[in-house]
Amino acid sequence: MEAELYPEKLGKKVAIMGGGLVGAEAAIGFHHEGKECTIIEMKPAIAEEVNSFYRGGLMPEVEKAATCYVDTKVKEVVPSGVLCERNGEEMLVEADTVVCALGFTSPYDKVDELADLVDEYYIIGDCKKIGKIYDAINTAYYSALLV
Repeated sequence: MEAELYPEKLGKKVAIMGGGLVGAEAAIGFHHEGKECTIIEMKPAIAEEVNSFYRGGLMPEVEKAATCYVDTKVKEVVPSGVLCERNGEEMLVEADTVVCALGFTSPYDKVDELADLVDEYYIIGDCKKIGKIYDAINTAYYSALLV
């Protein structure tokens, strides 16, 4: 995420659209840089996909770092922040900077194009299924054993 590489470019108030693992960890990092963070998540919980052991340590840090709005849908990014809908009512999350952490999809079309160019291939990591680095390394290890 470019925002994590250049936190000095962020304004004082940062709205993070997406409360998965990436958005949650970004809020913690931005908070350490002195930013006021708000996470906007349409699901009922922040980082709900994270295993319970890691999530148990993560969530207290997220709660210190950011105001969290769950069950909240982003409607529009506006000059003063992010216009959202929560419980059927519109609300504005004020922000100088808006960071998008809404997820990622596997680039299946590009993977298929590249696979057509070689006789043998192994699809791993996010090209196979969006996941964590552990899953990519594990799949790579077992794929290498097949060679």
